[in-house]
Amino acid sequence: MRIAPLLLLVASAGVARADDETSIRVTSELMTERDGPWLELDPQLPTKLESFDTERDGKSMTIELGKRAKLSLDGEWWSSGPRMLSGGRIADRDVRGNGWTAGARASYDLGPVELEVGISESSIDTPYGSGRYRDYTVALTRRFHWTKNIPGWVSLSIGRRVWNKEKPPPVGEEDATTLMLSVGGSF
Repeated sequence: MRIAPLLLLVASAGVARADDETSIRVTSELMTERDGPWLELDPQLPTKLESFDTERDGKSMTIELGKRAKLSLDGEWWSSGPRMLSGGRIADRDVRGNGWTAGARASYDLGPVELEVGISESSIDTPYGSGRYRDYTVALTRRFHWTKNIPGWVSLSIGRRVWNKEKPPPVGEEDATTLMLSVGGSF
């Protein structure tokens, strides 16, 4: 974790110098499920222990470093377990657990494609295992519109997940490299 701030500083300084105009604009938003879907591509797959039926929350900040460069800082936390349903019933259909992720992504618009480089640190804790890992990602993304109101993308990414070696990773998890081609749209 000591090297992450240094990499972030070096990456943002290099990106700022490469842009034509030096101007910085910061935007921040609270991420909640009720805000609807985001057109945000994550080049890493979730862990095997992370649940699909979770409550997620987070905070995101984007710093625009000129016309073509951006730096995004994200934090997300999640928990899963029993849920209160209407009528006072409790649904306990998921594995209890919680986790968090903190990360940074630098992107630069190269014209026809966008280059994105990211690093994140994550933690997961469930009855079936717990651990911390770091993800490193690089992606080339082409954004376009399928129709007037439907944005789309094609993205080729490579990611590397490295588990903290203080204790062994949870069963079924290991250090891994992922190559992913993603084609999609937001409706």
